Amino acid sequence: MTIDVAPGFQIRSRPSLDHTLLAEDEQSTARSIVDYFLLAQSSARALAAAFVLIEFVRRNDSFQPISHDWTFTAARDGALQIYNVGQSIRYVRKIAGTLSSARHLIDFDLLKKAEGMFRESFPNAEKMRHSVAHQEFYANPDKDTTSRGGYSSIQLNFGVEFNLVNGIEGDDYVASWQGEVIRYSLAAQTLATIKDCVETMFAAFANLDPYSTPTIAAQRS
Repeated sequence: MTIDVAPGFQIRSRPSLDHTLLAEDEQSTARSIVDYFLLAQSSARALAAAFVLIEFVRRNDSFQPISHDWTFTAARDGALQIYNVGQSIRYVRKIAGTLSSARHLIDFDLLKKAEGMFRESFPNAEKMRHSVAHQEFYANPDKDTTSRGGYSSIQLNFGVEFNLVNGIEGDDYVASWQGEVIRYSLAAQTLATIKDCVETMFAAFANLDPYSTPTIAAQRS
């Protein structure tokens, strides 16, 4: 089953976990894993929606007076959604190992692959999230904004200093955190990578999903 988000984008439904295969004291952990599945899935869909809005605004001249605001808002939200996906994968991998009664049914290699893909593709996801989520920090005159993000001051090699404000630069959303310029691409590949990460995480639990076709490993258990 797939969920349509926008033309050209579909993401596989999150797996269910067969609670009859889990010990009683593991039920709460299993529910937490499903909650992270839902967060990853909804965040991927929200990222797709943000990208669709950006493309729609860019293709319609009638929105030009406010196109930058809409594009900026969508791109900024996209940064948060990327972070949410990464955190979901991270915590699922962390707590899945505590399901001792079902360890043989979970593909930990796929979980490692999902987290590795995310970290490689979005190494600054956490910094981006901090820069986006805490912009109110930089309006406080009592705070030192020369070494932090959002509206941070960047020192160039030739001694010129300027303030970088979060915004759109070409096909990138650009921000700064603790004096470092960070960005993520608004190109279709970003969405494709997020989809791969989420679906790889989901695939790791196929043997615990009562609605999926059992694999050879599950049949042998």
